[in-house]
Amino acid sequence: MSTNVLTTSGYVAALQCRRRLWLSAHAPERGVARDPADERLLEGAGAIEFAARALFPGDAVAAPPSFDAAVARTREWIEQARVPAIFDAAFERDRVRVRADVVERLPAGGFRLVGVEAATEVSEDHHDGLVIQLHVLRESGLDVRAVEVVHVNGAYERRAGEVEPSRLFVRSDVTADVEFLMEDLAKQVPDFAGLLDSSEEPRVEPSPHCRRPHPCPFLASCRAGEPDDWIGDLPRMRTAQFHALRALGARRISELPADAPLDDRQRRAVEAYGRADGVATAPDLARRLARAGPPSAYLDFETCSPGIPVFEGTRPYQVIPFQWSLHRLDAAGALEHREFLAEGRADPRPEFAARLVEALSGDDAPVLVYSGFEAAVLADLETALPDLAEGLAALRARLFDLLPVVRGGVYARAFAGSFGLKRVSSALVPGFGYDDLESVRNGGDAALALTRLLGGNVREEERAELRAALLRYCARDTEALVEVHRVLRELAA
Repeated sequence: MSTNVLTTSGYVAALQCRRRLWLSAHAPERGVARDPADERLLEGAGAIEFAARALFPGDAVAAPPSFDAAVARTREWIEQARVPAIFDAAFERDRVRVRADVVERLPAGGFRLVGVEAATEVSEDHHDGLVIQLHVLRESGLDVRAVEVVHVNGAYERRAGEVEPSRLFVRSDVTADVEFLMEDLAKQVPDFAGLLDSSEEPRVEPSPHCRRPHPCPFLASCRAGEPDDWIGDLPRMRTAQFHALRALGARRISELPADAPLDDRQRRAVEAYGRADGVATAPDLARRLARAGPPSAYLDFETCSPGIPVFEGTRPYQVIPFQWSLHRLDAAGALEHREFLAEGRADPRPEFAARLVEALSGDDAPVLVYSGFEAAVLADLETALPDLAEGLAALRARLFDLLPVVRGGVYARAFAGSFGLKRVSSALVPGFGYDDLESVRNGGDAALALTRLLGGNVREEERAELRAALLRYCARDTEALVEVHRVLRELAA
């Protein structure tokens, strides 16, 4: 049997880029390792898929992990009318392998193909994954009459006691949408299968398609063949604009004509690439910073968003804040730090909010954040905690978002099109970074660490290590805000 088989994930990847499919089969080492945040998403999706099995009859069966064994058992169970549904059913036809979340027997005859998704609504991605599965099931002789997506009900609110699957999930029929894609698939499957057999890497120029609908793990590898001042690194580059610039003959930023169709942010990036120090600023940067202090406070939250709500009164994927870091800079330049990290498995929001309001009482200095995330979390807390709503609203009114200042007022060549805090701080502040941190280096790591703490099955020594890592990481984020604000003031001066 050929090792180069087309799978559901391979088919969806090929829809984004044929080169991505080829690299995944022939040169997987050129891709970046999966981010811990992605692992966390996979774990969460697995928990949701398992919980959704409660929607099906209790005598449903689950195929074994081994693909070959699963194919054999699936074939047996399909022939047994007493089996109402098969979880993780496996099928292979003409070198296309798929595993369906659920194959459900219909009372009137035939079967329903069901995909379980860790999302609150159905997307085109879900249709793409199901159409290749529908193709293989029908080619295997199965009479599939309906296709459905089981997804999370975003309006579900957890009550006391156990989660209620019948209320947590929604069953959406997508038969017409998936059937509509079948005509294109008949041409795509042999094309993609032939691509897997080819020894020649497809020639596909990197472009914004590498980041949409999901960042490709081979982006850095493909980007390595482009010039240092590649036009694809301009901020807010859209696919149509990229191809318009390529049609002008430009591959490098230095090749762009003076009248190239660019917005102000992109023109500032072009200016930065032409400067010796690699940094360009807007004339009104000082005005943009006028209300930011000092004196100033610098605030960052860490949160988790479980798909299956953990705490009573919360909804799927509701943001639950569990940690904050706060640096305060007075007019004389003295810096102090305070922090909070929830303990135990109880809902952390009441203590999180009370301690934060107390920590920021006593003055009305601006509270610097990066993006509108903290404002959204505070607004949600005002609703959830009416006793603290007044203090939280007053705090929210003091927030000053540095992200629009950076986007509209400065560009460094080292941004490479990104305005994320980690990229911006390392680009503007020599020697500053996160590489020295160990187990928690980003928000995904932080949420994963919290999940482990909430699970309660970690040794005391490991618990102490996780808490220390969380505190170091969150403090580093507010240190980044302090440093970026300092550099912005210097550039404005």
